[in-house]
Amino acid sequence: MRTLEKIYDDMTKVNKGWSNDEKYLVTYQSQTCFLRISPIQQQSRVERMIAFMRRVDDLSIPICKPVDYKVVKNNVHAFYTYVNGKDLNDVLHTFSKEDKYRLGMISGEYLKKIHTIDMEANSDLWAEKFNKKIDHKIKRYRDSKLEVPEIELFINYVNSHRDLLLNRPQTMHHGDYHVGNFMLDETEKLVIIDFEKHDFGDPWEEFNRIVWSAQESHEFASGMIDGYFQHDIPDEFWKLLLLYISNNTISSLPWGLALNKEQYQVMLNQMYEILDWYENLKEIIPTWYIKKNR
Repeated sequence: MRTLEKIYDDMTKVNKGWSNDEKYLVTYQSQTCFLRISPIQQQSRVERMIAFMRRVDDLSIPICKPVDYKVVKNNVHAFYTYVNGKDLNDVLHTFSKEDKYRLGMISGEYLKKIHTIDMEANSDLWAEKFNKKIDHKIKRYRDSKLEVPEIELFINYVNSHRDLLLNRPQTMHHGDYHVGNFMLDETEKLVIIDFEKHDFGDPWEEFNRIVWSAQESHEFASGMIDGYFQHDIPDEFWKLLLLYISNNTISSLPWGLALNKEQYQVMLNQMYEILDWYENLKEIIPTWYIKKNR
């Protein structure tokens, strides 16, 4: 950090998120910016992310906007506007049920706009691409030697619904779209942050992180779906949502175990909560979903 202090003024380290990137608040071009430092090997990924974020910004969707990026001593330094506000995760519980739902609606409307962005990307057929992901996650679970009987319910659901992946459209993804990646600015406007996991795929797969939102607020998660579909939700969405959530759940236990016992327990508890929501996967609409009239 001492070396960086010679380059930037007013540096403050940011210790948030799962990424290995270094993060700071710095003064750059006479403004406070969020600085993210990535290895030079990540340069092309950072460039793609910034191009994508600029397209999102063009749609007038509130985000932490890209300001600049440059290579400094074998690292990529990417600068973004500083959002002066609060993490939504930290304050959502203070809002009324109506406001939680309203914010969820806004997040769903943002996401629908993001999925209109047309950018060149991998054109592999979605079913082929995602079936490889499924196979990899199941193998990772088997190789972990974990024996959690309930995981077999998720594996069985995924394996028996692979046909749903056929002929799915593909769009750009934020990649980690849930309550933990929003902020409220000083005017309480909802702002999207952290496009680090951006990718390309079935637009409905973007809801695979909604589990985290539903754990925080049923109203927010319900609003996100209603805002995206404007209350006209296809039956096939619910089936695919459960497939994508199941696929994540299969790999979540070995992922948590590889980190530490505490994170493994978090993921195990989440698995049991998902089973409650879906009545041991006998239902396709989760119990947390609150149906609202138009």
